[in-house]
Amino acid sequence: MANDVKENAESTEVQEMQNSGYEHSDIGWVTLLWIGTIIIVCVTFFVILLDSFFSIAKENEVYEAVLKPVPADVREMRAKEQEKLNSYGKVEGTNGVYHIPIDRAMQLLAEENFKKK
Repeated sequence: MANDVKENAESTEVQEMQNSGYEHSDIGWVTLLWIGTIIIVCVTFFVILLDSFFSIAKENEVYEAVLKPVPADVREMRAKEQEKLNSYGKVEGTNGVYHIPIDRAMQLLAEENFKKK
């Protein structure tokens, strides 16, 4: 009977130790290896996914900024500006004031400044 009491006391102590609120064994190396592999695969997947997303976004930005066809009204406006920059003519609304091509104006200013030195 003394042995039964002693065994009951020991089994109660074992149960209390098992229910004490912490792990009594370490994680296995195989489980740790699987968890590490899953984490590496997930991170790699998300890096590839984000790289693809930003590559597509960059291509869209380049298209919008550079490769997108220019609207007709913008082309007409630029053509008029180029015509005015590269031609002679009278300035509207003024008497005796004329405009000259931009290249000729730069050449005249360069010659004028060269003569002053």
